[in-house]
Amino acid sequence: MFSKNKADLWPMWVKGAIILVILWIIWLFNSAYLTPLLLGLITTVLTYPIYKFFQNKLKYKQFKLPSPICAILTIVSVSFVIFFILNRFVVEIIREAPDFISKISLFLSNLVEDPSFLKFLNDNRIAPEAVNTLVQNVNTGLKGLLSVFGREVTTQDQLFTLSKENISAALSFGSQSAKNLATYLISTVIFVLAWLNGLVQGHRWINGIFTLLPFDNKEESQIRKDLTLGVQNVVYANLLSGFVHAIVCFTLMLWFGIPNVFILTVLIFFIGVLPLSPSEIGYAIPLSLIAAQTGNYILIFVLAILAEIIILWVNYVLVPKMISSQQEGNDLLILTSILSGITIFGLLGFVIGPVIMILVQTLYRILIQRLEAEHQLK
Repeated sequence: MFSKNKADLWPMWVKGAIILVILWIIWLFNSAYLTPLLLGLITTVLTYPIYKFFQNKLKYKQFKLPSPICAILTIVSVSFVIFFILNRFVVEIIREAPDFISKISLFLSNLVEDPSFLKFLNDNRIAPEAVNTLVQNVNTGLKGLLSVFGREVTTQDQLFTLSKENISAALSFGSQSAKNLATYLISTVIFVLAWLNGLVQGHRWINGIFTLLPFDNKEESQIRKDLTLGVQNVVYANLLSGFVHAIVCFTLMLWFGIPNVFILTVLIFFIGVLPLSPSEIGYAIPLSLIAAQTGNYILIFVLAILAEIIILWVNYVLVPKMISSQQEGNDLLILTSILSGITIFGLLGFVIGPVIMILVQTLYRILIQRLEAEHQLK
């Protein structure tokens, strides 16, 4: 690691070139596994307070647990909590899913025979045969899902026969499944190792990077604080977005006595959390069920307007405001950075984009502070 004095003697272009080369090498050799690597580092930032808690609390007199042990305890404890939550989620899904899937299948079967729906198709020049074929394909898939949850599938096309074509397809499917399983296992291992190394070595990596950068201790502290809060706020803002939509829809469904509330609420939550997923789809689920139950389309129209207002408020006010909270950030730049980040970096761009924008705004504030200090000296 370079000492601070040696780094200060280097020209700015040398430091910049070193940083660019390091970033280029990291990207070149890790591009295939950037997703698990970045997920591991993001998880490191989110769970670092737990890691520090173990370091500070689990000690006897002056003896502290080694950093790797604290990191392993952090990973195990967080994984246990997530496993417990997922276990409860799966139990509820298994309990509600068969009835929910059966109702969807029945609803689709009745829909293609509804005279008003057929009139709607004819008025819009949509072939009823095409819709009927689509519904049959969906129902076939739903029957397959019901078989997973313990319901028998009686349709002949679902039975497996020992033909040459079926055996070949099964072997091909097994080979592809093995490849996918190996890929998932490798990604999981890389994710855990990135998480573990981020907790243990993260502060050393950051110190090494800042050694090459022309910032004093106060500016380094400001950049670290803004980036840490940025990552945390981005994740928490998206979780809050899904939570708000789920609570609103849960309240509506509970008010109108819609069944299978849990599975629908979880589905709406994930739709609200996923970046760039249209939240309108989440609200369409309870509104369509309420419409089928009440038949009051004026009420549905009013609820749809209220839902759109909530969606706009969450997407364009709440999420950008929460991401830029505790920082002097521009909400509009944060919003556009979310959309641009997803376009450039894919799904993880919803974290990378805002973090880059927060870093740029922090560097801008540091530059302004330096210029103001120089002006005062003159």
